[in-house]
Amino acid sequence: MEILQKITLDFARGTMPVTAFAKQFDKDTRTIEITPLNNGSEYTIEQGVSAKLQMTKPDKKTVLINATISSGKIRVTLSGQCLTADGTAVAEIGLYKNSTLLSSQIFYIDIQKGAYDENAMESSDEYGALIDALDQANTAIRTANTAASNAAGAVTTANNAAARAETAYDNANIAISDANTALATAAEIVGNLQSLLEEVHYGHVIE
Repeated sequence: MEILQKITLDFARGTMPVTAFAKQFDKDTRTIEITPLNNGSEYTIEQGVSAKLQMTKPDKKTVLINATISSGKIRVTLSGQCLTADGTAVAEIGLYKNSTLLSSQIFYIDIQKGAYDENAMESSDEYGALIDALDQANTAIRTANTAASNAAGAVTTANNAAARAETAYDNANIAISDANTALATAAEIVGNLQSLLEEVHYGHVIE
């Protein structure tokens, strides 16, 4: 269920402001599709740019919500908080990239008074885009903490492996030393046996 209104907004000059229509208390059913212009000509939005609706409601409360960019068009769906107050809202589209901002010409949203809504919300400021950005930042922090924990575990595992390798190296050196000692002892025994055999042999010949 959606009502789509198409407008054009220039990012390079001010023209006669356009007006979109809405009804008070409607929620997530009215979408505005914006064709961006650059001094009257088609404006191609570069990669890495995000779009937001920047709006001041008739009661002077402010709204900042995310818009989408697709096929060269900007789309924004008006939330319930956008339409709590009847009257004329002043709006613009902001294009963000890193720390830069480019805003469109002003346009108006004519919010016609609703006859009845038993679930009408009290008007307040809405900063959905900032909340989304905060959520993304918190997610990034959690991911970084997990990565740091995994790295610490890997370091511990590596240190343990290094300690085991060092122990194995020490044990191998001890075994080599023991083998050398055994060889020396065996060589000494062989030498003694040879001497004894020679003595026996020569003694037998003399007799």
